[in-house]
Amino acid sequence: MEFLEKNGKLVASVFFGFIVIGLVWAFVSNSSKHNEEQTQDKLAKIELDYTKYKEDLVKSKTAPTSKDDKKTAVDKKNEEKTLAEATENVAKLRIQLTASLNQFISENKKSIATEMASLYLSEILLDEKKNVEALDVLKKTTSDSNNLTSILIQKKIGALLADNNQCDEALKVWDKLLKSSSAKFAHSEVKIMQSLCYQKMNDLKKAEEILISVKNDKTEGSAEYVQHAERILRLIQFKKASGT
Repeated sequence: MEFLEKNGKLVASVFFGFIVIGLVWAFVSNSSKHNEEQTQDKLAKIELDYTKYKEDLVKSKTAPTSKDDKKTAVDKKNEEKTLAEATENVAKLRIQLTASLNQFISENKKSIATEMASLYLSEILLDEKKNVEALDVLKKTTSDSNNLTSILIQKKIGALLADNNQCDEALKVWDKLLKSSSAKFAHSEVKIMQSLCYQKMNDLKKAEEILISVKNDKTEGSAEYVQHAERILRLIQFKKASGT
């Protein structure tokens, strides 16, 4: 998971910023809204477990601060108990959610809720380091529509392809997003991911060109990506200067 691990904050920040209940409605057409609402209601029950899973996952990865001398033996024991319970809950919820989401996806075709479910399932699979399975899930539910969830799926498919050293394929996926005005909110992030792929392909000139375009982007909300692009540019320049 090298690509995703190096760019986890960048990918996850956008993903988790949008996967909240109800946000998808802005992208649902009036003609299909009723059916979509019914499907979303079914998914909402699963989303509650998914939220709990993510919360416990964070707890399970938080090591007890046993070196803190100010903590009493009882405090330390409680921390260890919380960690053990969270770890156990994560294992149970992972099995439960994997089954629930797979069933939901198989029973509800071609809906935004189904795309959301595939994003949730892909995250669970990635938590288990199952990149290939996560990619397969996303590919099966992807569509050519320009709604938010489809854009997030395409972006993530590209990241997983890049992580699997399939940068040529990843670049094709991202190029489609860059041509979409609906995906404009993700263009800077996609360009940065493209530049990282070009680095992996040893095309530093192309990587620099893309990063400079991000650096020169003055649109609202681009500041974070501008800073990220500047950091990568400095690394490329150092790499070129040192001959590494």
